[in-house]
Amino acid sequence: MSLQAAGVNVKYIHIIPMGKEQPFATNSTAEGRELNRRVEFFISDIPEATEKAVQLIPFNPCFRNDQEVAGSRPGSGCDNTPRRIPVFSPDSDSKPTRLITLTPRSPERARLPDDTLERPTLRELDSNSGK
Repeated sequence: MSLQAAGVNVKYIHIIPMGKEQPFATNSTAEGRELNRRVEFFISDIPEATEKAVQLIPFNPCFRNDQEVAGSRPGSGCDNTPRRIPVFSPDSDSKPTRLITLTPRSPERARLPDDTLERPTLRELDSNSGK
């Protein structure tokens, strides 16, 4: 992986396939499907920040399965139920290391949370990696 080759420690790299569960645009048009094929990078030295950022991304749950399929009506795939998406590590051999719960949010960007995330020292990160 290029990030590892550039010297980024693998414990800071997570792969989260969000496109299917968090579509950016409608899947009922070619343009919308093109917008949904994307790669997003979240860069932080706070371990939990990426998962928090993914959970806060607003999306319209009706976009999940709104593409026109023969015999179905548009919008019939609208499902507001929370979904769980896997989190992979580049060295996990395609087995998820954990799951993130996604709850549909209004497409309007929400106010930033008041949560304060504690930034561990590199020494603390290295000592916890052996657990």
